[in-house]
Amino acid sequence: MASSIEDAIRNARYNEAVVVSVEGNNEESREIVLIASLDKHNGGVSWQDASADSHPDGFDVGILRHFRTKRWIVPMLNDIHRNNLYENSIRKACNDVKKRLQVGKSEVNILDIGTGTGLLAMMAGREMNEQGLNSRITSVEMASAMARLAKMTIAENKMEDQVEIVESHSCDPLFDPFSSNKAMLCTSELLETSLLAEGIIPAMRDAWERHLDKNAIVVPQKARVYAQVIESETLIHSHCGPHLSEHTVISLSSTRDGKPLLSGGVRIPVHAGIFGDSDSEFLLNQFPTDSSDPDIPKFLSKTFQVFEFDFSAPEKLPPKTGGSNKITLEATGTGIPHGVLFWWELDLYNDETYSTELGKSPWQDHWQQCVYAFGQDCKNVKLEKGSPFELTAYHDDTSIDFEITKSSENPVHLHKRKKLSNEAKKQNSSKENHISYERALQLNDENRLTAFTNSIGYAIKQKGQDSILLDISDFSICAIIAASTFGAKNVSTLESFSHELCMLSAAVCQEGNNLPKEGASFSVIHAYAENITPNEVGGEVDIICAEPYYQLLEGWHLQEALNYFYTLKNMKKRGVVKNNAISIPDTATIMICAAQFDNDVIKAHSSIHQSMLKGFHHDTVKKYADRFHTFDNKIYAGQYKWKRLSDNIPVAKIQYNGTAEDMKIDGDDQWKSFEINVEGEINGLLLWVDYAVKTSDNEHSTITTGNHYHQQACRFLSSPRKVESSSSVVAKVKITFDTQTFESHVIDFELV
Repeated sequence: MASSIEDAIRNARYNEAVVVSVEGNNEESREIVLIASLDKHNGGVSWQDASADSHPDGFDVGILRHFRTKRWIVPMLNDIHRNNLYENSIRKACNDVKKRLQVGKSEVNILDIGTGTGLLAMMAGREMNEQGLNSRITSVEMASAMARLAKMTIAENKMEDQVEIVESHSCDPLFDPFSSNKAMLCTSELLETSLLAEGIIPAMRDAWERHLDKNAIVVPQKARVYAQVIESETLIHSHCGPHLSEHTVISLSSTRDGKPLLSGGVRIPVHAGIFGDSDSEFLLNQFPTDSSDPDIPKFLSKTFQVFEFDFSAPEKLPPKTGGSNKITLEATGTGIPHGVLFWWELDLYNDETYSTELGKSPWQDHWQQCVYAFGQDCKNVKLEKGSPFELTAYHDDTSIDFEITKSSENPVHLHKRKKLSNEAKKQNSSKENHISYERALQLNDENRLTAFTNSIGYAIKQKGQDSILLDISDFSICAIIAASTFGAKNVSTLESFSHELCMLSAAVCQEGNNLPKEGASFSVIHAYAENITPNEVGGEVDIICAEPYYQLLEGWHLQEALNYFYTLKNMKKRGVVKNNAISIPDTATIMICAAQFDNDVIKAHSSIHQSMLKGFHHDTVKKYADRFHTFDNKIYAGQYKWKRLSDNIPVAKIQYNGTAEDMKIDGDDQWKSFEINVEGEINGLLLWVDYAVKTSDNEHSTITTGNHYHQQACRFLSSPRKVESSSSVVAKVKITFDTQTFESHVIDFELV
C-alpha cells in the first residue's frame, strides 16, 4: 500500500487501482481506492476515489480493478493441472513434516507467501488436520485487494481460527510472525512467465533467514530453465529499436549517435504456439487487419538447460550476486539469432513437476513462454548450420539475461560492454532502455509512420510553414516530423505525463533531431492540456495532431482515441485550437469482429468453473470472476487460437475536425447490425481503432491498431452464441460512451 497519493499514482497506469493510506485528524489511517478514469470534460486521466459502497451492486471496486489488471488470476485458478500438483505436493509435504517433528509435538506453524485467494493455505491446513496436527497458518499478501478477498474466502470456509491473512510483503522487516516457534512448512506461488521477476529467490532467502525452521519443507522445491535460440524478424526483433528504414528522415533516438530507445535485453511473454503450432480450424498469427503472415520463425539450436534453482535449503539458494552459465552449442540452422525462447520446469515436491514448455502441460494463459530479445546488435552475428557458438546466461535475483558469441576464438558480443558483474549489467541495461517493448513494436510499424508523415506534410502545405502546430500526444513524433521533415517554424509539443518522459521527448527532439532549426521555434511543454492557453503555444493553433499515444494509456487504443477527442474538444471550447484547424488524425473508427476462440482460451478466462475449488468455497471469488464480460482484455490476437465469424464492422466513428459542437461520436449508444457469415460459436469480440489521416485533397490513409504491431481489445461474452451453417444470423452490437461511471465505454451484444 502506498503511503502518499503522489507516490501511488506516479507509476500507475490506466485500468489499475491504487490504494493509499491517509491519516485522519484522530491519527487513524483510512484506505482510499483510486480509480483511473478518462476526464471527459478536460481530457487526460483523473484519479477518482472509489469506495466499496460506490459500486451500484456493492462490489469492492479495488478488487474488481485488481482482477482486470492482473488478468492471470482467473486463468490460474482455472488451471486444474496446477491445482492438482499443488494439492498432491502439499499432502506429501505435510506427511513428511509430521515425520520431522519432535516426539510429542503436535502444533505446526506454516508460512504461505503470496496467498492470492488463500487456496494453498487452506490446502495446508486441511492436510495438517488429516495428519492429526494443529496448525497455525500465516498467509502474507502484499496486494491489498487480494488480501481483502483472501480474508473473505477464508471466512467462507470457516478457517479464520487456523489461517491468518496479513497484508504485507514477506521481506518487510516488520513482518515477523514466528519470533520463537519457526515455520515447518512454507508454501508459495511467486512465479511468472520469466520465472524470477516476482521475487521467489529473495523471498525464499528471507524466509530461510527469518521465518523457517532448519528442518522445514518448502513447496515448491526446485526450478529449471530451458531454452532454444531462435530467428524471427517479426516476432522478436520488432520488439526492439525502433528500427527505422534508411529512407526515414527523422530520428527516434535520444542521442546524436542514433542509439535505439530500446536496445535489447528485453523479456517478452509469448505463447510459443506462434513459433509453429497450427490447427485446422483455429489459426495463430492472425490479426484482424493483417493481410499477410509474418515470417516463419526458425530454431537455431536444440533445447538446452540454462539454470537450476534450488529453494529447498538456505545453503542451496543462489547468492545475492547472481550467477552465470556459459554453454557451447552447435547451430542446427543458418540464420541470425534474434533471441532466445525460454521456459521453466517446477518441481513442487516428490516428483510433482509442472512445465511451461509448449505441449507439456494443458494450455493455460497465466504462465506463458518467454522470449529474450537481443536487439540491435544481433545482426552482427550470423550462425552457420553445424558451427559451434557460445551462449552465456546470467541471472540475478529477479531476471535472466543472455549473450551470444560465434565462438570462443572469435567473439562477437551483442552488448558492447564488459561483463564485470550482474549489477553492472543491470545498471547499463536500464540506461539503454527508455521505452517498453510494446511501444517499440508500435514504432516499428512503417506504414503508420509513413501515413503520419504524408498527412502532416499535406496539412503544412495547406496551412503554411508559419502556421502554429501543436502536438498533444506523448513523445512528440508528429511535432518532430513537422519540424524536421517539412520545416514547420512554429511547433509546440505537449507532454502531460511524467517528468522523465518529458525529458526523453526533449532529448529525442534536441539530440536526435537537432531541433529547433535555425529561424524556427520548437517548444516541449510539460503541462496538462487544460492549463494551456494560446500564449504558451504562440497563438491559436492551426494544426493539431496526435498519434494518439499516451504513456498512461499505453496499449489501450480505444481510450487513447477518446482521450484525444475529449482533450481536443476542450481546447477548441477554450479557444486554444481554431475551429478550422486541421486535425491529424481526421477520424477514429471503432472496429469490431465477432470471433470464436479456441475452447482452451474460453476455459481459462470465463470466470472460475465452479465456486468449490479443490474442496474449498470460492463463492466471493466467483462473484468477482463472473464480471469477466464487463471489461476488455488487452491481447495480441495472433498469439491466441481464434477464427473470424464476421467481417470487420465499424460500430462508431469519432470526429476530430470542425467546431467543438461539430465534434461528436457517430454511432454512440446506437445498435449496429451485421451478419455472421461463418458457422461457429461466438464467444468473443475483438475491438481496435482505425484512424483516417488525410494525405491529399481527395485521399485518406488508414492507420490501424488491428495489426501485429499492436494489441487488440478482447471482450469475452458471458454466454456463447452458436451459429448453424444453414441459418442466416444477424447480430447487433452497441457501444455507449456516456456511461455515467468510471468506465470509458459499455458494450452490448445480441443475436437477432
